[in-house]
Amino acid sequence: MNWKKTLKILGFIVLTIIVFIAGLIGYGYYHMKGKYAVNEEKYPHYIGKIESDKAIRTDDFQLCKGGRMYGFYSSAAPKIYRKSKLEFKKTIKTSFKDQNYKDNGYLSLRFNMNCKGKTGNLIITELNSDLGVTTLNSNLVDQLVSLSLQEENWQTVSDTDVNYYMYLLFKIENGTITEILP
Repeated sequence: MNWKKTLKILGFIVLTIIVFIAGLIGYGYYHMKGKYAVNEEKYPHYIGKIESDKAIRTDDFQLCKGGRMYGFYSSAAPKIYRKSKLEFKKTIKTSFKDQNYKDNGYLSLRFNMNCKGKTGNLIITELNSDLGVTTLNSNLVDQLVSLSLQEENWQTVSDTDVNYYMYLLFKIENGTITEILP
């Protein structure tokens, strides 16, 4: 008679553990996939994790395996600027060659840097002054991308296998860079 009671208690404990684990899995799935589902037709320029299959890739760029992403929700600035953010801004503004551009708007660059200091997985978003999607002069965009992703602008923060997320936002008025954020 005592073994029946023990079996009932053991069965109840096992069932409780199974329900608890299923609840944890469901909660995790909800927060990872279902809570903030994105309607890609309505919001084609969703800002989130950089998916490498949608990014402009450097041929030899690879994220460090097993390395966590530093600066995932914002960016790794100011720690990964080689000298300082101010020095980065000076470098961009002095190296930028104005070729009589007349563009107005914003150029957003989102990219990853791996543990070796190489940049890649670039996402470019071009916006007008009203934050609507537009197309800026391709030479202007190419020049800013080239200047921004130069390896001498960036440094790794630690010796471990850490990958970095970074974004830059250029405010452009009449073809001139007026602000670089963050």
